[in-house]
Amino acid sequence: MKAFFIVILYKTSKEQVLKLKAEIKSLALKSYKLVFIDNTKINRGYAGAINKGIELSRNYKPDFYVIANDDISVEKLNKQQIFEASKYFDIWGFPLKQNKEMRYGGEINKLRLSGGLISRKPKNRFKSVDFVSGSLMFIKRNVIEKVGLFDESYFLYYEEVDYCTRARLRGFKIGIDSKLVYEHYEATDRNELKEFYLKRNRLKYLLKYGNLKQKLYELIRIPKTVFEDKNSLIFNFLSLNLSSLINRVINFLLFLVLLRTLTIEDYGIYTLVWAHINIFSPIADFGTTAYGIVKLPLELKGKYDYFYSLRIVTSAIAVLLTILLAFLLKLNFFIVGLIILTSPIIISNAISGSYLIILSLKNKQYLSSVVSVIFNFILLIVLGFVLLTTKSLAYLFVLISFLYITYAIANYVLSKKEYPSFRFKFNFQIWKSIAKKSLVYVLISLLAGLYFKLDLYLLNFLQNTQAVGIYSAGYKFFEAFIFIAGSYSIASLPTLSKLYKSSKRVFISKVKKDFLLLSGLGYFIAIIGYLTAPLVLPIFFQRSYMDSMEVFRIVIFSLPFMLGTTVFLNSLYILKKAYIVLTIFILQTVFNFIFNYIYIPKFSYFASSYITLLGEFLTTFVVVLLFIKFIKNENRN
Repeated sequence: MKAFFIVILYKTSKEQVLKLKAEIKSLALKSYKLVFIDNTKINRGYAGAINKGIELSRNYKPDFYVIANDDISVEKLNKQQIFEASKYFDIWGFPLKQNKEMRYGGEINKLRLSGGLISRKPKNRFKSVDFVSGSLMFIKRNVIEKVGLFDESYFLYYEEVDYCTRARLRGFKIGIDSKLVYEHYEATDRNELKEFYLKRNRLKYLLKYGNLKQKLYELIRIPKTVFEDKNSLIFNFLSLNLSSLINRVINFLLFLVLLRTLTIEDYGIYTLVWAHINIFSPIADFGTTAYGIVKLPLELKGKYDYFYSLRIVTSAIAVLLTILLAFLLKLNFFIVGLIILTSPIIISNAISGSYLIILSLKNKQYLSSVVSVIFNFILLIVLGFVLLTTKSLAYLFVLISFLYITYAIANYVLSKKEYPSFRFKFNFQIWKSIAKKSLVYVLISLLAGLYFKLDLYLLNFLQNTQAVGIYSAGYKFFEAFIFIAGSYSIASLPTLSKLYKSSKRVFISKVKKDFLLLSGLGYFIAIIGYLTAPLVLPIFFQRSYMDSMEVFRIVIFSLPFMLGTTVFLNSLYILKKAYIVLTIFILQTVFNFIFNYIYIPKFSYFASSYITLLGEFLTTFVVVLLFIKFIKNENRN
């Protein structure tokens, strides 16, 4: 009998390759051929590599295919008995020993269609199973001829489950020979995408083979499914996204109360104060956004005291810069007073962000989500009551400051509970190291914030607070949809980062799909928003705000460009082109300043609206061209 061994390699050491060659040779088979398919440079996925090996076997025409991982040992297999299972099965395998535990083939949950390896030892030597582990499986040639190749869309995990299912549906038998055992040394550092692919591909398998009852059951139990794995990355990302959405809804409700209670001038002042407070917030945040999501959790272990201390110092610096800038811009004395009153919010946000970081080290980010939602709900109730009873801006900002200081104290206490040994520590070298790695992200955040606030400052400087109020009210309705970009970034950055390391082809495909999906969603929202604005928005506005509706109908068409740009900006981060992102935001800021300065005196807030739309279009155009250029350069290398 002729056997054809297909061994899939991925960053495999030469020692391990030689070891596998020697072990397979020691089986002393009369006729066999061995090929290694290396997925290191061009990762075809596990199924793709198997199919490549099958293509190479066409002229050899083996009786059996032996498919194997590179992280196994077959030295304990008996060369006289490895093919005895062919009398009973068309696809077969053996028990595997992994992490000192035995697994005897695979079983599919009949209700959820989830595949799992069996831990109970069978009574009989030859045991039928639903599937065999893809780490070592034997397949007769006639199975390949009738069933076909492996489904490459799985890429990693569940491809063997799918193949065994297809074979079983065609009448072939699958089982194990429990007398023989092999070792499987799954390397954790090479399975960083395991959680993602297992969950995605289990769902793919369910959609492909499940009946209506099975699909409905899985849909109904989604909350339970998510909660069962509450310490997983997926659960924490979902909780962060959900809390972000809830907080945005709460803040939007507060915005509606502001529209119904404040005059245009007062709302313009309210907006200017918040815009000014947020300008230097990236300095206090210092890496909890893009840098934090991609790298921070792994690099913070053992350095949390220094990082927390650094954030306290930088947030205090941000407060001083905020107050100093208010005087340099010669803002109205009343506005400057409100800025000074509310500036402690910067420190509060830095402390709450630090609490999120320490929770991320323990995969418990959902606790931070709960705390932030509770705080924002209290904020809505208290401020809503004040607005409806007094309509006093001064009193409103006093309460805002008090609530945020209370929030800071609560987050500090919770941080101490999670990390009791925390002490303020000064270490210039560690601070310098953190600053060096996160500085580019801080600068990007600063410029991005300035880009979105310049038009407000120029409207106030060249027009008045009434113009600021009209423009910001319309923009706020548009801003309600920008959370999609933030949610996408939180959820996609870890996945894109891992995909890029694993397979550039899959990474590029993912980026293209995400771009089309988010841009398409943006166009849909923009068209619906434009058509329904005259019917819906007047419900929320006072009569004096009516021009804000026209502002919204213009800037809403920035959404598809903004969402599309987000996809490619995240991709540039992954490609380690953060300096390019920084350059883009510098150009955006310069563009925004020049054109607003020229056209605001003549067209007021309508100029800002059209300049926002044009700026987002040009940015999308540029980032798409840059991404294509960088990908072509990488492919050449």
